[in-house]
Amino acid sequence: MVKGSICRKAKLMALVFTSIVFAVQAAAIENAVGNWKIKAVFNGREMISTLSIAQDKQGSLSGTWENEWAETAIDDIKFEDGKLSFNRTSKHQNTEWKSTFTGIIAGDTLTGTIKREPGEAAATGTTIYP
Repeated sequence: MVKGSICRKAKLMALVFTSIVFAVQAAAIENAVGNWKIKAVFNGREMISTLSIAQDKQGSLSGTWENEWAETAIDDIKFEDGKLSFNRTSKHQNTEWKSTFTGIIAGDTLTGTIKREPGEAAATGTTIYP
C-alpha cells in the first residue's frame, strides 16, 4: 500500500513539475508577443519601425516589421531565455536585402543588433501598449 502511494505521489510531482515548466515557457514567450517601437540608426539616420510578434495556438511565432517604406514578414523567429532573433527580407524600389536581428527582451525593453549589408546598427525598443 505504501509503495502505491509513493508511486502516485511521484507521478503527481512529475505532473506538477511539467506544468510549471510549460507555464514558465509560455510566460516567457508572452514577453516577446506584442508590438514594439524600434529605433535604430543607419548611416547617421534614425529609423523608427514597428515590430509585431504573434503566437498561434500551436506555439509558433510569426511577425511583421513595418517602417515608412513597407511592411514585411519576418521569419525564423526564435525566443528563448529572453533572447529574440529573426530574419527579414526587405525590398525598396528594385533593391532587396536581407537582415538579421538578435537581441534581448527584459520587461518592456528590447535591445539588440540589426545586421545587414553594408553593416550593422544597434536597436532599442519599447513595448507599445494599446
